[in-house]
Amino acid sequence: SKAVGAYWSVPNACYTLAQAFLAEGELDGARATISEAVAVCRRYRIDWFEGHCLITLGEICLMQADLMSARQHFQDALDIWQRFGDSGAIAQALNHLGEVALHENEIDAAEVHFRESLVH
Repeated sequence: SKAVGAYWSVPNACYTLAQAFLAEGELDGARATISEAVAVCRRYRIDWFEGHCLITLGEICLMQADLMSARQHFQDALDIWQRFGDSGAIAQALNHLGEVALHENEIDAAEVHFRESLVH
C-alpha cells in the first residue's frame, strides 16, 4: 500500500545518509542516523531491512570499540534473519559475532561462530 511505501522510504533514506556519514568518517553521525532507521523499522515492522540496519549499526559500534552494543546488534539481526530463514544474512551475522568474540579475546567462541557461519 501507499502507506507502507512511505514508511519504507524513511529508513531507506536514513540508511543511505548513514552510509554517507561513514564514507566521511563521521561515526557518530552514522550511528545516530542508522539508529533512527532501526527505530522506524521496528515501529512499522520492516523486519528484514531492520536486520540490515542492525548489521550496519553493529559494524559502527565495532569501529567505536563498543563491543557490548555491537554484539547485541549482531545478535538482534541474527534473530530476525533466522525467522526469515535467510541463510546468507545468517552467515553474515554469525561472522560478525565471531569478530566481536575475537576482539574480546574469546577465541573458542569466535571459532564456533565462524564455523557455524560456514554451514549457512
